[in-house]
Amino acid sequence: MAIANSGTYLGLSISHKSAAAVASVVWHSAVHKYKSRVEAIFAARKGMFQSARAYNSLALPTLGYIAQRAPPCKYFRRLKAPSLHRALRIATNSLSLSSVHHSQI
Repeated sequence: MAIANSGTYLGLSISHKSAAAVASVVWHSAVHKYKSRVEAIFAARKGMFQSARAYNSLALPTLGYIAQRAPPCKYFRRLKAPSLHRALRIATNSLSLSSVHHSQI
């Protein structure tokens, strides 16, 4: 047993530090996992329907749990659009940023 300043419980960092500092640590690992799953969906080379199902069941849940407990990181809004375009294999100018955030795929 060791005494530490911070720890991880159910995927969340718990610390005496400020909420912003803890949130950046939490989001870093979640975003890394999200990006790797988007790349796996892209590498599977499936159609749009199968890719959308995989995105909703594999990629999005990695961020959903963290989003309930910590405020989103500052670059999250810019992260979702390119990831969605890549997973669905669509042109980068086919969806605007605002339509991506209101999409129900």
